[in-house]
Amino acid sequence: MDDKIIKVQGKIFFSYNLNNLNKNKWNENQPPETWRYELHLGQLDEATVNRLDKELNVKAREKEDDKHGLGVFIRCKSKFPFTAEDMDGNVIDPTDIGNGTVAVVALKSYDHPMSGKYGFAPRSVGGKSKPNIIIKELVQRDKSEDKVLEDVDL
Repeated sequence: MDDKIIKVQGKIFFSYNLNNLNKNKWNENQPPETWRYELHLGQLDEATVNRLDKELNVKAREKEDDKHGLGVFIRCKSKFPFTAEDMDGNVIDPTDIGNGTVAVVALKSYDHPMSGKYGFAPRSVGGKSKPNIIIKELVQRDKSEDKVLEDVDL
């Protein structure tokens, strides 16, 4: 499964973490070098969830108290900020990407210590030479909400 890549579509949530290290209450006592950038892709349909499970052994999650409207979602972590382009190949600044933006993400999966219980973890394919995220419908980010979103627990 390490070499398999699939493309999935969903909506981006907590877009602040695309280009800001997530320092929530779960890792605030950890050294900063362990903090990660995060991509939350939510409102995944049933077909996408089934593909993730069958092809990558990635188990999408759904929160019991879904006050943010994520629905079924996955979370990708990275040591590097996520990059984005629109459908025409124009670079989009991650600070402009708002919650609810419709995006396509190419994913791989990797094994981790808790894979036996939770399945493999999703990894976004891309970086400097290739975008992590292809934007289909951009929702402009309201930067005044950034401070509030820093404190969201996932």
